[in-house]
Amino acid sequence: MGTVIHGLSSHPLYKIHSSIKVRRLLCDHWLSITNFYEDLLPSYKEDHSLCRIDCDKVYSLNNVFWKARLVKRKSTLSEQELLFINNSVDIITTLNNNNMINDDNVEAASYLLSKVITILKGE
Repeated sequence: MGTVIHGLSSHPLYKIHSSIKVRRLLCDHWLSITNFYEDLLPSYKEDHSLCRIDCDKVYSLNNVFWKARLVKRKSTLSEQELLFINNSVDIITTLNNNNMINDDNVEAASYLLSKVITILKGE
């Protein structure tokens, strides 16, 4: 039987799929690039990373979300600033993806976001 040509090797999702597949972290359904592509293409966003909700589970449709990659002034930010930014974004993204932003934590999320913006602006 010949090689199946799917025509997806130039799409960014192909690189993501290959990276995850090598690490053996895909659900059975997503072992096929075409299934992976069809499931994620509608939600795919350029400049976003595919992340797992529960890192103890494999990548699957019910266990992933797209996280914005920050375009950083990386060379001018300290390691501590980068860590703060990444942790803050993780916290806010998790709260948002789980519909957990409410009156109890919106002020804290807003504070984190304002600090991230201040750092990125270089103020």
